[in-house]
Amino acid sequence: MTYPPYPDMPPQEPPGPGGDPLVPVDLNDWWAKTVAVVRRSWPRLAAVQTLAAVGVLVDTLLNGGGGAVAPATVSSGNLLVSLLGTAATMVLTLFALGASVRIAVRDAAGRPEPLGAALGSAASRALPLLGWSLLAGLLVVAGLVALVLPGLYVIVVLSGSFAGVVMIERRSLGRCFQLVNRRFVPTLARFALFALLALAWSVVTALVAVGPTGVRAVVAAVLAVPLGVASAAYGVVTYAELRWHERPGTGTPDLVAELDR
Repeated sequence: MTYPPYPDMPPQEPPGPGGDPLVPVDLNDWWAKTVAVVRRSWPRLAAVQTLAAVGVLVDTLLNGGGGAVAPATVSSGNLLVSLLGTAATMVLTLFALGASVRIAVRDAAGRPEPLGAALGSAASRALPLLGWSLLAGLLVVAGLVALVLPGLYVIVVLSGSFAGVVMIERRSLGRCFQLVNRRFVPTLARFALFALLALAWSVVTALVAVGPTGVRAVVAAVLAVPLGVASAAYGVVTYAELRWHERPGTGTPDLVAELDR
């Protein structure tokens, strides 16, 4: 049964190739629209993704560059610093995620807004983003520990729907599964393609980030920004495609209206 989350919205004609700026009609168009999001919004997406990169950098430096710490050397002070670094990383990453969704959608609609407004919107959704992301992490870990495949399934579902569901629809994780399950194979294909590209970028990062711990951490943080921008574009376009297939005609204007309500 088709679920109409916002039945009061006016019907629209389903977008054709090159029509809606976020809704693709096939895999090739999905790639083209993902690249278009990056080209259209990369300066401000890079700005907010830098927040996440700074969080990772600080966390890495606070934890000694990610190296293992011998149990005998761990003190309550070290543990507190480590926890604070991890918490800061999570908060900044979630802020970047929420702001990136708003930037990509509003830019696609030709209605850009100041960067501060995008960050403010992410702040207003901070608690839901944090709460649902913690639950999502537990689901992924539980799935990976159980039989691996359930964890991978959860990763695929959340990668293409989590940010849109929490930021745009303001709903729970169950909605993510509802959206993706009806289009799981196409979503899996898009996830696999993006994951391969992300893996290749990670290899490049590992090869380039050499030298002392501090230098490696800074280089890795800088190179994480383009990957964050691409990840935001992937998430928004994949989510827009899922929404259209659930209710043909749902496009960028609908997503903006939901964001601004």
